Formats: sequence, structure tokens, C-alpha cells
Amino acid sequence: MSAIPFPHGVTSHDQAHGTHADDHAHPHEIGFFKKYVFSIDHKVIGLQFLLVGMLFFAIGGLLAMLVRWQLGFGTHAVPILGSYMKAAGNWSEETMPPDFYTMAFSMHASIMIFFVIIPLLVGTFGNYLIPLKIGAGDMAFPFLNGLAFWSAFPAGAIMLASFTLQGGAAAAGWTVYPPLSALDQSGKMGHAPYVKPIAGWGSFIQFLRVNDPGGVLTGSPKLEGTMLRQEYTGSAERIVEGAKTAAATLTGWSVTGATEHQLSVKTDKGVALTVNVNKADASSGSVGVEAPDAAAQAPARLFLARTNTKLKESPDAVGWQTSWSAFGLLTTYFALFMAFMYICAYYIRLGSRAINVPVAIVLSMVTAYFFLRGVERAAFDGQSAWFLSITILGFSSIMGAVNYLTT
Repeated sequence: MSAIPFPHGVTSHDQAHGTHADDHAHPHEIGFFKKYVFSIDHKVIGLQFLLVGMLFFAIGGLLAMLVRWQLGFGTHAVPILGSYMKAAGNWSEETMPPDFYTMAFSMHASIMIFFVIIPLLVGTFGNYLIPLKIGAGDMAFPFLNGLAFWSAFPAGAIMLASFTLQGGAAAAGWTVYPPLSALDQSGKMGHAPYVKPIAGWGSFIQFLRVNDPGGVLTGSPKLEGTMLRQEYTGSAERIVEGAKTAAATLTGWSVTGATEHQLSVKTDKGVALTVNVNKADASSGSVGVEAPDAAAQAPARLFLARTNTKLKESPDAVGWQTSWSAFGLLTTYFALFMAFMYICAYYIRLGSRAINVPVAIVLSMVTAYFFLRGVERAAFDGQSAWFLSITILGFSSIMGAVNYLTT
């Protein structure tokens, strides 16, 4: 039996004839992107799997060369990579360390099995040849067929991004069995200390990266006129919360008023203090306490000291960020964006291409951003990124298997 599908969105034989007649009356040409990028044609999808499979074949081949180099010339410096890794501070010498060798053969096997053999044998030959061999016009579910490819695309991006995570990529073998999976890898911290972005590009990357700037007072308070001022780093909201906590823990003190960046406090001796949190940017600024006379300066200094003490009690006081690099963030975001663009290409229908395309782009950008943040939280180190990538690829394979069996 062969499955000859109706056009996308058509569910019956009569509708198919109606659609065919409408096409003669109102010819509609498929755009370039829908024909060659977000295609539901089994031949195009097969070629897409071929291109991605060959890309990962090259990456897996380079990893195989590293494995053979270590086995044959283990005491010699690794060409090109050795000098780069030493300059970056990842290797103490230009020779390959044992933990990197474990990572190299683990990722070589994972990439060759999951991202080369499966895409080439199943994705390419299965997609391209099955409908031709049985005389079908296409797969049973053309849209699902394309979705299988575009869901595998982010899985590959996450696998590549794992190389740049802190501690490196997965190193437990492609089967993740003991004894390699039992090795202690607790030294691979998933989070890195928060780094304040410098330029516009750095701010964009930090926008994509999951981070918490923390909140802590720095330096010593300085009297500027009638204002006792102290610098802070982190979130202004965290500083305000720390100030509220400090006032609540001082005996006899109370908060008499609070706004987003201002706090009114009354001391145990009835002295009124006004606290202003002034933001210089998203992760720094200063805290100022009105101290017009000597009677107010002493409690103002006490209040700032207690605030800093309470802020430092938080485990996130100094701030943190995920260890995802700019390369990993951009490639994964792009892959997610393209996956959602594929869905929008067939389900955003507002009557005009001039409206459909901008709406699809904006919706895909926003959705990809929130999914990226979820990916960062789930893939906090190389091994977790490996598991997440294989899980997503598994769903892609299930969609492909359903299509092949049904066809």
C-alpha cells in the first residue's frame, strides 16, 4: 500500500479536487524559503539531512583524528589545538590531557552515531527514496517530516555548544555506562561568576544568557554633602530588598515607606532616614542615605553596614551566569528560531505575505528566546547538554519513524 498525501491543510478527496481547481483559477507560486528551506518536499528534506549529516561527519572526523593523535603521538604537542588550548588556559601543556582524550572519543562516538549515521541512513536515504520506491507522491505526513528535521537542528546545535561549556563536553562515552559515567565530574561547575557586559555586543550576549547580577555593597561609605553614599554592584531591586531586611532586623527600627528605588526608615531613637538607590546601569549604582547632621550619620553608617551584611548572606550575592559562550548561545538561538519559523511558515495565515512574514519572525524570535533560557537551565554542563541533545533528537526520530511506517 502506498500513501499519497493531500496538500497541506487538505483533509478530504473532495477538498483536494476543490483546491486543485482553485489553483488553476488562482495560481499560487511557492516562495523560495518555503520551497527550499522550510520545505515539506521529501526530496528537499532528504538533502537537508544530507548537508547536516556531512557537516557533523567533518566534526566527528576531526575528533577521530584527535583520538588517533593521542594514541600514536601522546607525548607530542597537538598541532594548532595544543597551542590554542594552552593560551586559553584550558591545558597546562600543549600535549593532550587524559580528561580531554576521554571527552574527544566520547563526543566522536556520539556525533558519528547520532548525528551522522542516523541522519544519513534514515533521514537522507529514507526520505528521498521511500516515496519514490513505493510510488507515493510524498510521505504520509509531509509537515511532520519537515518538523522532524527542524527539531533535530536545535539538538545538533546544543551538542556543538557543549564543547564551549565550562568543563568541556560530555566525557562518559557514547553509551554513558560505568566506569566512565561513574567518574566524579563535580569539578565542572555549571555556573560562572557574573561578568558585567562592557559594550553593546556584550550586552546582547548577556541578554541571551541566563544570569543573576546579585547585589552587594562595595567600598566604604563616603559623605558627600548631606548624603552618605556607598557604591553597589548587582540588581537595584536586590539592594532595596536587602535594605528592607536590614531595617527589620535592627531592634526598634521600622520601614515607614517604600517605593521602587526609595526607602523611608525610622530608627529606634526616632531619627528618620531616607534611602535612595540610584542606578548607574543594569548592574551597578550607588546607595545614598540622607544624613544632614551628626545625629543621623551614625545610624546611617550602621544601616549601610547591616544592609551589606544581609546582602552577603545570600548565596547569589556576588552574582552568577551560565557558562554558555557567545558561540553556543548564538548557534542554539538561531537553530531554535529556524525551528519555530518552520512552524510559523505553515500556521501563520493572516491574509497577506507582507503581514505573515513579520509576524512569524517576531513570534519565532520571542519564542526562541524563552526556549533558549530553558535550554540553558537544563544544559548547565557538558553532560547535561549531551542528554538534552539526545532527548530532543529522540523526539525527532519518533516523528520520522511514524512517518516512515505510515507511508
